[in-house]
Amino acid sequence: MYESRRYFTLTGEHLDGTPKDIHERQDVLARLYRHVFEDEKPAEETNGYRPRTASLDVDDEDLLELAMRAKNGEKFSRLWRGDTSDYAGDESRADLGLCSLLLDGR
Repeated sequence: MYESRRYFTLTGEHLDGTPKDIHERQDVLARLYRHVFEDEKPAEETNGYRPRTASLDVDDEDLLELAMRAKNGEKFSRLWRGDTSDYAGDESRADLGLCSLLLDGR
């Protein structure tokens, strides 16, 4: 678990022998997060960076529409559709690019 500025990719491929059900476990994740980061450093020790924790009250479709209308919306739309041509077909770089665009939308 990372507190900030990390990247990972989920493929959506199911790993044989693991459960297929998905369950809401936000309470467990919150407890784990507090356990791991309970000795959080003061802002001056982290260059003032604090991850945003506020959530938007927007459904997925509206959120995607907002992202596609943003200043970087054309690039976002291409990546969202799976077009990795801006990254010479390098899917890992394209995934990181999509995540970066999502992060920049703050």
